[in-house]
Amino acid sequence: MIKILEIQLNNFYLKKGAEYYNHLLETKDSFQEVEAFFGILGCSFRLAKIYELQGNYDEALQISFTVFRDLGPLIDVAEKKRVQFYEMYFDVSKAIASIYFNRGNHKETLNYIIEAEKVANFLVEIRPSQTKYKDYLAGCYDVVGDIYGAEGNLEESLSSRLRSFEIRELIMDKNAFSATAFFNITVSAQRVGHIYQLQKQCTLAEKYYKIALQNALKWGEFKTNNVLESDLLPIAYENMGNIYKDMNRLNDAFDYYEKYHILMKEIHLQNPNLLQSKNLYALSLLKLARVSHLQQKLLQAIEYYYQSCTVFKELIITSNLNDNNYLYNFAFTCIDLTNTEKGLYQVFDTSLTDKENVKNIRRDAQNMSQLLMSRSPSTHNFQWLYQQLSDESWYQF
Repeated sequence: MIKILEIQLNNFYLKKGAEYYNHLLETKDSFQEVEAFFGILGCSFRLAKIYELQGNYDEALQISFTVFRDLGPLIDVAEKKRVQFYEMYFDVSKAIASIYFNRGNHKETLNYIIEAEKVANFLVEIRPSQTKYKDYLAGCYDVVGDIYGAEGNLEESLSSRLRSFEIRELIMDKNAFSATAFFNITVSAQRVGHIYQLQKQCTLAEKYYKIALQNALKWGEFKTNNVLESDLLPIAYENMGNIYKDMNRLNDAFDYYEKYHILMKEIHLQNPNLLQSKNLYALSLLKLARVSHLQQKLLQAIEYYYQSCTVFKELIITSNLNDNNYLYNFAFTCIDLTNTEKGLYQVFDTSLTDKENVKNIRRDAQNMSQLLMSRSPSTHNFQWLYQQLSDESWYQF
């Protein structure tokens, strides 16, 4: 039996739950003893999830291992009607696999996801009408697809992701219309489309991205008052823009990037102090700028570049130069802005924009890259950026 005091349940309600189940154990009733033991394991697993959310992965893994070990005997003697035992065994196996995957240990991830897959198959077999167990199985294929994708094995990754998508498509065919069902098939379709895009199979990627968008919009119908609680719909628009850009369908790409930008702006306005949403808002401006440049709409591109630079600079200042990604985005946006300015000069013989403003923006990025280079002198990326931004020949036409 798990010794509750050794696990140090520091959540009030989990402590109360553990006390209740320990009391049941004292009754010596065989049925209640099993139920109480299961309850204690449930409290422990919830604690592990709390530790995981807090970023304490070592503690989360240790407790999850203990629950996984002690669930084994219950699974061995459990009757089929006690499906909650199998459900918890699945959840714990998948949770351990998730922590290992985030740590880059693909071998152990695969070991535990195989355990989860075995239980999912068993639950589908004994409860064939329950769609959630089919979704359990699809979730296992998602993880396997992620493992192969991380290892660069696109064929195996695609195979697993297609299996996941096909299961979720069958779930939808059985009229399992719910927000969860629409969400899951959207994510599955996006994953398949992404692999096809990496393989340069743009027509197939477009097909699955369209399926994802259609289901993301249906998902939005269930979330009419809070459609922005997830990045599901913005990602669907972004993916459509990305694939049309790859296909050189630039007008279509711009239209979808604009839809993406509108949503990201709304999310940013709802969360003005959240750096992540502000960064995505800036990146949405950058996408509009780059596709405008490809369309040779240079003045429009420059305007979007300016806006993007402004937001990236705010992010750098707010984060006190603690996030290198903001600097990279700012610096590369400056370089793109310069190239657009040069293109405009070549078209009109004289720039129609404020060249001095571009110059000042470049110098801001140059100074910031120099500061970061002084902190990490061995970082070649900062050195390269500094050299690129130091080149002032671009405005000496």
